[in-house]
Amino acid sequence: MNSLYIGVGVAVILALVTALVGPLFVDWGTHRALFEAEASRIVGLPVKVLGDVDARLIPAPRVRFGDVVIGDLAHPIARVGRFELDLDVAGLIRGETRVSDLVLDRPSLDLALDADGGLEGLPQRAADLSAVRIETVRFVDGRATFTDRRSKTTWGATGIAGTGAVESLAGSWRLEAKGLVDKRAVELRLASRRGAEGPRLRITATVAAGPSLGGDLTIGGDAARPTLSGPVTLERAAEGAGPAVKLAGRLDLDAAAARLDDLTVTIGEAPGGASFAGTARATFGRESATEVALRTARLDLGGGAGGARARLAGLVEDAREATAGLTPPKRTRLALEIDTAAIAGGVVSEVSAEVATRPGGLTIERARARLPGEGEVSLSGRLDLADRVLDGDGSLAAVAPEALAAWWTGEAAGEGRIGDVSLAGAFTLSRDGFSGPDLALRLGATEARGRVESRADGLVRLGLSA
Repeated sequence: MNSLYIGVGVAVILALVTALVGPLFVDWGTHRALFEAEASRIVGLPVKVLGDVDARLIPAPRVRFGDVVIGDLAHPIARVGRFELDLDVAGLIRGETRVSDLVLDRPSLDLALDADGGLEGLPQRAADLSAVRIETVRFVDGRATFTDRRSKTTWGATGIAGTGAVESLAGSWRLEAKGLVDKRAVELRLASRRGAEGPRLRITATVAAGPSLGGDLTIGGDAARPTLSGPVTLERAAEGAGPAVKLAGRLDLDAAAARLDDLTVTIGEAPGGASFAGTARATFGRESATEVALRTARLDLGGGAGGARARLAGLVEDAREATAGLTPPKRTRLALEIDTAAIAGGVVSEVSAEVATRPGGLTIERARARLPGEGEVSLSGRLDLADRVLDGDGSLAAVAPEALAAWWTGEAAGEGRIGDVSLAGAFTLSRDGFSGPDLALRLGATEARGRVESRADGLVRLGLSA
């Protein structure tokens, strides 16, 4: 009996030694084709292992591959410098596929939308991995690019590192990552779960010294043309003269367009902040465009010394600082409506404007408002943001021009009454003042035409002929 025990013990020891030492004498590289074939079957795309192949059985099964390429060798969809996977022995005994540790060193992912808006290079079919569980995923020094071939635009991220876990590839998983996008640090958190309407994705993204994005979205569509829908928020904290800004709405996103309904935009903190409601829509492709429509019932813009002119100049400068570094899409159109706006002790009402972006500035397609002194202004033109020069065409009329001038300059109105005044024609407005080379002027029953200049220092020059 003792000899039996000894024989069993020796067999066990030999088995352990073989498991420990045996892999050291096995040329796993000769099994490269087997590994590649099985990986290709699982992924649904060609997989090549260009580097070393290594494996072990004890104390836990581990496989390690060097330089793994997924997809076409010339233009792979993904690549991993080192792939290392540890399997959980207890899970294997229970018939489960449980990965205790997955390491991806120098992973890269290159995705692209084709001319029809579908994701290129994705597998037609892949193995069912819904039962696979991964306790820990770690990745370092990663890189990712996303290209829209319709608009020939590419976005990229480098230095990606993070961790994650997968309860089920068809259900719950989470991912936390950091990286650089356009040389700015970005932190990203993703978490997926199964919802009543389909898979749901919770996303949080933060840009260093910039905005943060949050959303709880439902994933729809298919692998080649996924869709996202659900509530999202975009916030930017107050910094310097720039006020806090928050956008919230319901997002519907696919490869062709994105739409934000029930959009609210809040600028500044309550109670003095401004709140707008509206919609936004962006179309993607060769001719991408963005349209935003906002409206508010009341706006309080404050006041101070120098009247409305000084206050508006300060607001323009604040807006420049708040949007510094932001690049709107090339084709962006904004429609704005304000019922009433209080500024410098006066009320401006029925404000409406339509503005479109252009290289170096804005095109004011239409703008009009009712002003203090029973005044009304309407204009269109081109605004150069760098030099802050507006070249346009418009008209200004007032029943009580002395009240309008007092509101604009912040100086007390005189006792005399001028009477009805109107001014119309082409003009230039800059930091140096106002200039109209050929304006039509009406003062009461008198009409004249000619040049009108009003400098920033208060000097007015007229060159008119009746």
